Amino acid sequence: MFSNGKKRILDNPLIQRYRYSSLRPLQFWIYTIIYITIIILILFINYTSYRYRSHFGDPADFFESIYFQFLIFQVLILWIWAAFNSGSALTDEIYNKSYDFFRMLPLPAYQKAIGILIGRNLLALLFAGINCLFQLFLGLSGKVNFVLQVQIFLALVSIAVLANSAALLTSTNTPQKKKSPNIIVPILIGFFFLPPLLGTLAGLSQTNDLEKVCAGFFTLQVPIFLLITSIALYFSLWAFKGITRKFNRERETLFTRKGAFIFMLGYEIVTLGLFYPHLSEEIMITYLFWLASLIPVILVLFGSLRSQDNYIEYSRSIHGRSETVKSMMSSLLPYSNLTVGLGLFAIWTLFSAGTIIATGEDLLSNLYPAFVLFSFYLFFLLMVELYALYNSPNNKTGLLIGFIILLQIIVPPILSGIMRNDTIYLYSPFGYFFSIIEAPDRSFAIETSVLVLNLVLCIIPAKLIWQRYRLILIARQKM
Repeated sequence: MFSNGKKRILDNPLIQRYRYSSLRPLQFWIYTIIYITIIILILFINYTSYRYRSHFGDPADFFESIYFQFLIFQVLILWIWAAFNSGSALTDEIYNKSYDFFRMLPLPAYQKAIGILIGRNLLALLFAGINCLFQLFLGLSGKVNFVLQVQIFLALVSIAVLANSAALLTSTNTPQKKKSPNIIVPILIGFFFLPPLLGTLAGLSQTNDLEKVCAGFFTLQVPIFLLITSIALYFSLWAFKGITRKFNRERETLFTRKGAFIFMLGYEIVTLGLFYPHLSEEIMITYLFWLASLIPVILVLFGSLRSQDNYIEYSRSIHGRSETVKSMMSSLLPYSNLTVGLGLFAIWTLFSAGTIIATGEDLLSNLYPAFVLFSFYLFFLLMVELYALYNSPNNKTGLLIGFIILLQIIVPPILSGIMRNDTIYLYSPFGYFFSIIEAPDRSFAIETSVLVLNLVLCIIPAKLIWQRYRLILIARQKM
């Protein structure tokens, strides 16, 4: 059964296609020489240090140190190199003018995704497999706990699956006409995140009984590597589902309305599970949960953003059920991006209120800051809807809207610093949020002024959105 399943995977036409291109003798031997050279350098440097510098107390320490160095090597291969390969697959198809062939390939979407994720990374997977054998030998020779080795392996693979799936998913939204310098992205990621990551991995060798280190998830204590594995696999499933949706419905949004709400609920539950054991420590932890769970509200909103063309298409279906603009408007509003955005914020508010109740804090006094945050979010939501309704390739509406949002974020802190008035700082969404964390006791009058100003700012975009809705429906009536 397993051999048949393996055969079916390898029979994937995309894997066969990438196999011929990536395993060409010249290219294969170039990468192989580089790989062997790196292995020799790792072993030679460590042996020299062991032989002449006495950095290791005994052979077991020597093998343990090399084990974690190979772990870092695995991270570079599976998280950086492989993710870059997956993320650049569609861009290369467009650049090589074979993207139309890829789209018409008679394969289910999930097989296309598997074909890219495996086929583009045949060399990376080959070298990673060899590294696994090295690690197994080094781990046993270095007396690294076998349970710890299994946990590290599962976390390594699950994060690699998430990184590759996310990289491929992001590439489905950028069908470019020419090849872009995507190599800049992994370089920037490596520059900012690799040093602390390497420091963390290096510190693993200094921690005793690491396989027994647990992290809280609600009331459970779960080994930290198994918790990381579970969360990474959960979001990998969402990323893979997003890839198949974009392959099947290229012009549709990443999230359906139902999918957006379900994803947001799942994210809130996972995040709450991680924060729950620490909520009772201090109120700041609660506000940090608010921040961590508010960011995906914005990201999911963009992932489910419908364009003006979607509105026009939907108006055709409601025109048959309704005759007047008023009755059609009552059907259009639930379909709009505004409804999705408000629903996402309602989910965030529900969980935020739950954290306040769980910690025994006063609910009403803490919900008022959430209401002020909603006024910031409402203005942002209206500006995003303006972008969806008015932006087109022939105008710069999106640039103007982005500039207005940026002004609201950066102008108050600048004026606050110039005028040395901390109150002005609160009129920026980030300034207000960080004031909640830094100074929970704020003036009610000042908070109310922030709320009123944001609601006043919402009037003009709300009016423009309403006019565009009416224009779409009136145009549909005349067809």
